[in-house]
Amino acid sequence: MTVTLRAVTDRRAATRLAAPACVRCADRGVTAAVLRTTRFVYFRCERCGDVQPKLLPALPLPHGLVAHLSD
Repeated sequence: MTVTLRAVTDRRAATRLAAPACVRCADRGVTAAVLRTTRFVYFRCERCGDVQPKLLPALPLPHGLVAHLSD
């Protein structure tokens, strides 16, 4: 049996948050995600150090759970 590896270029989710522009120094492209919780992603500006939280998009509920909640 031969194992063949296949390169995957991008495994990010379609709902991935884009890095926002810094609200303090208005520079785009220098913010990086530094912390992630179940509800927020915190981005820090590498230039000025400002940290801003961004709310994660809501995940769809599983079909069975939606049916149970509607009863």
